[in-house]
Amino acid sequence: MAMSNLLERYMTPPTFADDEEKSRAARVLNALQLALIAVTALAGFASVFIFVEKMGSLMVVTGMAAVLTISRTLMYRGRMRSASILILAGIWLVVTGLVAFAGGMNSIDAVYYLSLTIIGGLLLGSKAMIVIAVASSLAGLTMALSAQLGHPLPQLFPVPQIAGWINFSFSLFLIVITSDIALNSLHNALALARRRLEERRKAEQERERLLDRVQEQARQVQQVMDTVPEGVVLLDNQGRVLTANRLGQGDLRTLAGIDVGGVLTHLADYPLETLLASLPGGLWHELEHETRSFQALARPIKSGAKAEGWVLVIRDVTQQKLIEQRSQQQERLAAVGQLAAGIAHDFNNIMATVVLYAQMSMRTEGVPTKVQERLITIYQQALHATQLIQQILDFSRRAILERRPFDLLPLLKEEVKLLKRILPENITVTLDSGPAADYVLLGSPTALQQVLMNLAVNARDAMPNGGTLRFDLTRLQITDAEADPVHGIGAGEWIKLTVADTGTGISADVLPHIFDPFYTTKEPGAGTGLGLAQVYGIVGMHDGQIRVETAVGAGTTFIIHLPAIKTTAAARLDIELPELATGQGQSILVVEDSLPTRQALADSLTALNYRVRVAENGQQALSILEEHPAEIALVLSDVVMPEMGGLDLIEAMQQRSIDTPVVLLTGHPLKENWTHLNVEWLLKPPSLEVLAQVIAQALATT
Repeated sequence: MAMSNLLERYMTPPTFADDEEKSRAARVLNALQLALIAVTALAGFASVFIFVEKMGSLMVVTGMAAVLTISRTLMYRGRMRSASILILAGIWLVVTGLVAFAGGMNSIDAVYYLSLTIIGGLLLGSKAMIVIAVASSLAGLTMALSAQLGHPLPQLFPVPQIAGWINFSFSLFLIVITSDIALNSLHNALALARRRLEERRKAEQERERLLDRVQEQARQVQQVMDTVPEGVVLLDNQGRVLTANRLGQGDLRTLAGIDVGGVLTHLADYPLETLLASLPGGLWHELEHETRSFQALARPIKSGAKAEGWVLVIRDVTQQKLIEQRSQQQERLAAVGQLAAGIAHDFNNIMATVVLYAQMSMRTEGVPTKVQERLITIYQQALHATQLIQQILDFSRRAILERRPFDLLPLLKEEVKLLKRILPENITVTLDSGPAADYVLLGSPTALQQVLMNLAVNARDAMPNGGTLRFDLTRLQITDAEADPVHGIGAGEWIKLTVADTGTGISADVLPHIFDPFYTTKEPGAGTGLGLAQVYGIVGMHDGQIRVETAVGAGTTFIIHLPAIKTTAAARLDIELPELATGQGQSILVVEDSLPTRQALADSLTALNYRVRVAENGQQALSILEEHPAEIALVLSDVVMPEMGGLDLIEAMQQRSIDTPVVLLTGHPLKENWTHLNVEWLLKPPSLEVLAQVIAQALATT
């Protein structure tokens, strides 16, 4: 068993896992060696039992065995080329020696040389095959011409008759072995070629798979970069743009005028060196380009301590800054409006006293004509002051609006007719209403009429030499994609009102202040500075938005967006004023903290045939109501008072089950704050006619 394993291992050629070519050569060389071992064994047998010159034959066999032993040792040590050269050289020398000493080459000897040539080509390549072929040819030529050259070949080995058959058999055996080696080599070569072709195909498939994977990863990375809401740019150390996402490409064209592949030297007015320097605290570089604002931040791509490139992030903050500016403007206007509303409330109390006493005095019999004229002047100026207060309240969005559904188009048409009559002849007024079926919104016709008039007056003053005043009205359906968060325009249905003039325009330093109350560029006495402030407030109270587009010398356009409603019923725009109504001696409790206003109200109600009781605040009024619950027919109360205001008074009356009707007198609170209380209300300062009408209506419903 051990001998069998040893023999099997001896006959098995060595393999080299890291060198397929060397393994193939080992298989060919091993086959040749095994064949020669068999031939050598047969030659030894023939030398002993057949050839006459036994000693010479055995020496050849011994030399051949030595060559095989050394060649096989070299093969197992991986020295394929040395082993191949040794065995081929040994065989060639033995064959040549035998042929020479046997008296010359014959056809059988030619087979030996042919086999050696083929085997040499298989083992060592085409160059070795050429060398063996040339050497064999020269050896044969030399032996063939030896007699003519005077050196005939000796015949040292007498050849018996059976030797020819043995020699022929050896040659056939060598041909078979050589053919087998050649075929095996060819088969191995084809198998190797197929294997390498399969490996190459698999390698190509793997490369394609890796390429597809890399391309997919690159596509995903590009998608991620394109999804980033900021411009991302990759730079090398020379500033060349290697890649950029979609926003980054647009920013590069805008700020530097280059595309991917170009060399970045600057962004806007900033050189690249400045942009690559980090600001303290991680701050961004602020860039300005024409009317747009950008921020930029650079970070190095490091491999160890050395930067291999830069990632540059560019952020378009134009809209963000506009939103911040709009928010700051709204906060500033809200603060001013709150201050103005507080002043207007106190001023309303003063004007209420003036208006009521002026109206009462005008109705007094026996007043001289001169005094009557003075009273009318006082009343008219008081009304003018009241209008100014109303403008302040409109701006501060503290005015009370009776909003109802109505169609803006008829109101606009009537206003355009009016403006054509009252504006100078050198101003052309036009109206374009578009194809919409209706322009119905929830609003106050009177307030929006004031908006149109204020804008028209503003346009008239901007066109001293004449021009065109254009009104455009359109109905819009705005989607989420079309929404304009900068100007507060969300998705939904809107009515867009555009008022444009061809006047002088508004300068950049004035534009941020046009909605500020009391801000005016007109000469003293030519304007109050409340017109556009009132427009701003009224639009806001209608849940709308207003913006301005202007250029010096190119006119001004006011763009107003108002929420539209789906309705076809539009209320009438006419409001009939009630006639003066008097009482029947009912007792009315007047609750007002301002003494002049309280006295004026009391005198006015007395003149209207009512009995009056007064209180300075809600606490006093509550005490009077508890003492005389059946006597008081109605409570006329201010809203804002010390200790207890009008709203708290109503809640206290409800808690005590006092159901006396209440009329609230207010200067600026929003009506929505008390709609759940089901009360009547009066706007300060009330005229005598309105005061009489509201009191009479409140008493009639009880």
